[in-house]
Amino acid sequence: MDDGEVAMLASFLKLDEKDFIEQHTRLRWDRRGLALNERTDGSCIFLNKNNCEVQSVKPQQCKDFPNRWVNELWGKVPMENIQAKYPMLFNCSGFKKFLGEQ
Repeated sequence: MDDGEVAMLASFLKLDEKDFIEQHTRLRWDRRGLALNERTDGSCIFLNKNNCEVQSVKPQQCKDFPNRWVNELWGKVPMENIQAKYPMLFNCSGFKKFLGEQ
């Protein structure tokens, strides 16, 4: 996430940016920035049933999900590695549909 996305999400949630970062983000696996935290099952922290609680200000990582993720990983990374590293994909109805079509 970039600084603008952090600011928009923090404002939307009525938090200051420091509190938003502490409560809702983690350092990306490549240590090149922040990503949203996930629930223990790998799903998005802002997913409420099938609704995104931050839809109007969702960051690019959400806009790209799952299409960019699938396109970058499919056929290049073993499915077990994808599932271990990106469990949130397997909670996404779009990805489940994609798997069913394969």
